[in-house]
Amino acid sequence: MTDHLKMSRRVFLASGGALALGTTGLLPEAALALPDPDIAGYIDIPEGKLWYRINGAAHLGGPKAPLLCLHGGPGGNSRSMISLLALADERAVIFYDQLNGGKSTWSDDKSTWTVEHYLGEIPQVRAALGLDRVILVGHSMGTGWSVQYTAEMAPDGVEALILGSPYLSTADWIEDAKLYREDLPAEVREVLEAKEATDTYDDDYWAASSVYSDRHYCIAPCEVGDMANDAPPFNGALYDYVWGPSDVKVSGTLKDYDVTPLLAKIEQPTLVFSGSADAASPATAKRYAERLPNGEFVVIPDAGHNVYQEQPEAVVTAVRGFLEAQNL
Repeated sequence: MTDHLKMSRRVFLASGGALALGTTGLLPEAALALPDPDIAGYIDIPEGKLWYRINGAAHLGGPKAPLLCLHGGPGGNSRSMISLLALADERAVIFYDQLNGGKSTWSDDKSTWTVEHYLGEIPQVRAALGLDRVILVGHSMGTGWSVQYTAEMAPDGVEALILGSPYLSTADWIEDAKLYREDLPAEVREVLEAKEATDTYDDDYWAASSVYSDRHYCIAPCEVGDMANDAPPFNGALYDYVWGPSDVKVSGTLKDYDVTPLLAKIEQPTLVFSGSADAASPATAKRYAERLPNGEFVVIPDAGHNVYQEQPEAVVTAVRGFLEAQNL
């Protein structure tokens, strides 16, 4: 199977459309051709090392709480949210790669391939960086971690949540994908359905899947800077274990994931947004916002699931406006 076909949908989901493959392990700092961070390094946790970067470090301890960004995946990295660096003009913006992704440690220990592990990373990052106050910003799967961490662990100092292209329920995700598939060309839909019925994921399947990806993951150019050339590798083994082969055939450990009942417990101001053609459909994202006690919803035009990269200026404008309106 050719890598560029097999990886198309999964890389669009997890790392923002940057079709870059590589070996596992810690990557050198020079691999990221992006604006230099003010501070960067590794946080030691019992299971390995978490890579992080901070821009706007001069604002730490200031009146505006820093953004702590939780990327999507599984198996992705923080590069997909890098457009939020524009907000470092008035507050600290902090990215970190979750374990088993990006520049952080990759482990074959499947005890680290769990929701519980990824939730546990958040307080460890906060403690290591001295983040008494934060605004949690999630993308895709990172929105689920944000909701679950806030509602279940009831941490102090979480002032607001920003949920971009939210993945909060596998059942909702599958339903959105099925509805979108109804609009695919008949021949593409037939290939997907026939191959999935027999668990045959060959080049024909991935080629058909890429048609869906082009409509709902990255409908505008996704690359930011040199992302397409030097992005950290995507952890396909983790993706397969946690999710599975396709949007509608989820066989991994997240097959029953659903944190939507927790939305009613989120008292913090929360902005929910999705791209107009997002795999996390605007209708579903709006419904999530309506279940939040203090939720707002925005559609980002001309964007799919990689909205942070497809429409960076619109996202930054929406986030900045929301925070200003909340006096945060």
